[in-house]
Amino acid sequence: LLARAEQLNVRTQGGFSEFSQELKPGEKATMTVYLKSLGDPVLGFEVALRDGRTGKPLQVLSSNEHGIVNFTAIGAGDYQIAVQKKMNDRGA
Repeated sequence: LLARAEQLNVRTQGGFSEFSQELKPGEKATMTVYLKSLGDPVLGFEVALRDGRTGKPLQVLSSNEHGIVNFTAIGAGDYQIAVQKKMNDRGA
């Protein structure tokens, strides 16, 4: 009996980038998101992992001082990554 591979599919908000990975049945993945900057601080941006079909947020994490976010224990499925606008100290 052969186990069929499952697919993890991720796209960015606006469809600028896509990624697919085969997973063994029941296997979970870790996804690392790197925010790119032209010198602006990247600490504290909210990054959402959303259901690719419904858009419902599944996990929302804040970027560290290097602009890195790690989502863990992600199963097979379709997902979207969305970066939320960072609010300054005045809430703007």
